[in-house]
Amino acid sequence: MIDGRTKVRPCCTRARLQSGHDAMTIQIVLSTNAGEVDRLLRPRREDHRRTATQVARIVEDVRAHGDDAVRKYAAKFDKLSGAFEIPRAEWQRTALQAPSDVRMTAQGSSCAVS
Repeated sequence: MIDGRTKVRPCCTRARLQSGHDAMTIQIVLSTNAGEVDRLLRPRREDHRRTATQVARIVEDVRAHGDDAVRKYAAKFDKLSGAFEIPRAEWQRTALQAPSDVRMTAQGSSCAVS
């Protein structure tokens, strides 16, 4: 359901959408406005040096501290806690539920790797 529209620029309108308890505002751009469409579709030129530096620090931390560092970042970025590994009995039980052709392929792959 669209609650209301607000003119943002001559080319654009904002609409507030509501579904149940959730609501969001979206920008509506007319397809006839080539300049605005091009602006939205143009690749963003972002400087990723800061991100690359952060990733390099994380990789170095994982190399230096192993699973402890992985757990730390899993908690920080993915909000994960608890068991870090799937118990062997659980993945073996789950593997038996896979279609036979998938199991055969996986077995063949594991033989090629070992």
